Amino acid sequence: MTIIEVHSDVQYTVHRPSTFNFAVLAAHNAHQTVLDEKLTVHPQIPIKRLASAPGQHEIIRVSVEPGPFSIVYDARVQLEVHTPAEAPAEEVAFGELPVDVLGYLNPSRYCESDRLTRFADRTFGSIPPGFERVAGICNWIYDHLEYASGSTDASTTAVDVLVQAAGVCRDFAHLGIALCRASGIPARYVSGYAAELDPPDFHGFFEAYLGHRWFHFDATRMAPLDRLVRIADGRDAADAAFATSVGAATLESTSVSAVEVGGPTHDQNDPAVAVSIAEAVRLPG
Repeated sequence: MTIIEVHSDVQYTVHRPSTFNFAVLAAHNAHQTVLDEKLTVHPQIPIKRLASAPGQHEIIRVSVEPGPFSIVYDARVQLEVHTPAEAPAEEVAFGELPVDVLGYLNPSRYCESDRLTRFADRTFGSIPPGFERVAGICNWIYDHLEYASGSTDASTTAVDVLVQAAGVCRDFAHLGIALCRASGIPARYVSGYAAELDPPDFHGFFEAYLGHRWFHFDATRMAPLDRLVRIADGRDAADAAFATSVGAATLESTSVSAVEVGGPTHDQNDPAVAVSIAEAVRLPG
């Protein structure tokens, strides 16, 4: 059991009446309990807390008049990590996939898996199926991509990242998702808070569907996977952006932190953290 304190503070200058959707709330599920939370907006205006879909993440919707605007979120979140007795070796056959998982096999805006099928088969086809294959994909990404802030933008796709061999966390996740889907493994994007992340920010990682359950993976190795606080998930980052808006506003600053205040510790610099079944697997509800 681990307790993480999360914080985000996002500041805007709004130029004309605008409506925002924010995905900053820690999710509620069987392995993640929000012990307490506080949401503050300035100026004080009505907010709506909406479920994106039954059983999925929540968003905050707010309509703002011109002027300075900020949204601040604080929470204490308890994580209960599930550790299987052994790594899952099963890749679920297409004919056995649940209907709600099928969509995560398809290409999406940022994850053009249909363009990577031959590359995935040639590079990862000989790796044993299941956890070992997905870990192999993560290791390949870690070994071949440079983590470089500012190297990509909102239009960058998984294929772009593969070609330029550089990106940030969302790009590492997009490439991991695309290569999993190209290998016949359903995969989805997850946004969250990450303890020990340096520099602290919202973090993007991904999940792969193995043995009829979802497992966390993160090719950046920038934070322990059992210290990730889930916010939202989707086909790619477009479904889990921390903010979307209609109107005109300038993002002035973003401050994010996640601090562990209770639970066991381990060395995040150990490369085995990225692939060890004892450390890297966490099952959301």
